[in-house]
Amino acid sequence: MQFKCQGIFDFELVDTRTNTIKEKRTGLSNLLLNRWRNDVLAYGGFFNAVHQCHVGDSGTPPERTDTGIVGNLLGTSNSYTITKSFVKDYPGWSRIEYSFEAGTATGTIRELVIGYSTNANSRIVIDPPIEKRDTDKLIVTYTRYVYRQDSWTGVIAGGQLDGTDVSWVCTVNTRQLYKILHDSALNPWLAVRSTPYYNNCAIVGDSNLPSDLENDIPATLKGVKLYEGRVDFYNVEQDNGSYKDITFGFETGTANGQIGEIVLTDDSLLNAFCRFTFTPKLQKNENSRLYLTWRWSIADW
Repeated sequence: MQFKCQGIFDFELVDTRTNTIKEKRTGLSNLLLNRWRNDVLAYGGFFNAVHQCHVGDSGTPPERTDTGIVGNLLGTSNSYTITKSFVKDYPGWSRIEYSFEAGTATGTIRELVIGYSTNANSRIVIDPPIEKRDTDKLIVTYTRYVYRQDSWTGVIAGGQLDGTDVSWVCTVNTRQLYKILHDSALNPWLAVRSTPYYNNCAIVGDSNLPSDLENDIPATLKGVKLYEGRVDFYNVEQDNGSYKDITFGFETGTANGQIGEIVLTDDSLLNAFCRFTFTPKLQKNENSRLYLTWRWSIADW
């Protein structure tokens, strides 16, 4: 399961004496930093730590390893407003507007970072720089977009009880994407531990009909429900800084039947974030266990 993320800056420099826009730039792409990647891998924090914006005077190109302003800090804005995508919006997004009032952050602005002053998650170098005077107000708008594929597919070699292969499809519908981005649906599924908590839950059904990305609700099942509740097994198999392999499973007495679909969720059974389908349906009975591993990673950032 891979996602793509993009951060875009817009700027307005306003002369407060006349309330006129002196300069306006739009569509400037940032570089997301290692801190952002680490938060996404740790708990799905696509929009975390955006409560501060800092400006500085260095024109050194951004690198993933940057942790904040590279040059001299000219100013910090703690004044911000946040708007976010709606349930049916795609791609998902969050937009933050910061204000640097007249008399603050004056000088030649060549760089801007989002996040903590010494542990930022986004940096951009502005060329040509912005010349901010005492009478100017700078408005910075930052929008972070998140994209998902229509589906991910693969084959479980010998995955059926009789040793035949099983094809699988994983989907994240638009409402599930909203749950990931704005309702922290992934949090309980990315924690590094070797036993399931109460909120590592799944809903299992017998249909492998395709998902409807635009119209399905988060916890949509297409068939008869075979099981809902906590999974019997959970373990983070791999956590190397670029992806996580997460294994979950059902023991002999759980989710028996012809499994065509599995929806992963938390204990509310409402904050679902993905749906797996299997063709042919997985045959599970009282003499079999089912363990599945899925990978969480960032495809493009």
